[in-house]
Amino acid sequence: MKRLVRLCAIGVVAGLFAMFVLQWTVLASNKRRLSAHHPEILVGKWVLDLEQSSLGPDPYEQFDAWTLTFTQATTTTLAWTSNAIIRGKTVTFSWTGPIDGSPKPLIGTEGSDAYRWHKSALIRLSDLGHGETKRDTVTLSRDGKTMTIRDRSTTPHGVAFATLVMHRQH
Repeated sequence: MKRLVRLCAIGVVAGLFAMFVLQWTVLASNKRRLSAHHPEILVGKWVLDLEQSSLGPDPYEQFDAWTLTFTQATTTTLAWTSNAIIRGKTVTFSWTGPIDGSPKPLIGTEGSDAYRWHKSALIRLSDLGHGETKRDTVTLSRDGKTMTIRDRSTTPHGVAFATLVMHRQH
């Protein structure tokens, strides 16, 4: 009987240890999620998945293809390049600046972007210079392989919504 109690006690301790390890692993993996503390997870090349995306009616988001490459993502600075094909026309531009909510001009096209953190999302506020403004909320999947951009555009024709799903390329 004592042996059975001892085995049960060892089983309970082993079970508690396994739960502790699992919780620690989950918490550690959550720390790598996109946030102001871990912006480096953005760095890399992201490709639009047209099948999973919902482009909406905004004429500036009628992508045939789109690649977004983050070359820098620190707690204070962001740099990226956008290469898109929209209705057969190639459009390339970039942005570099602080993540402090202040607008900085886009490079290679008109308009400006401003970025700030909100919990586990990167918020992009854009003035595209042709009567259109945007508010994008950028989030990443837990595994860091899928980026979702929820876009709210205000155009001269009204408000348009889109959901853009991008996958990390290696």
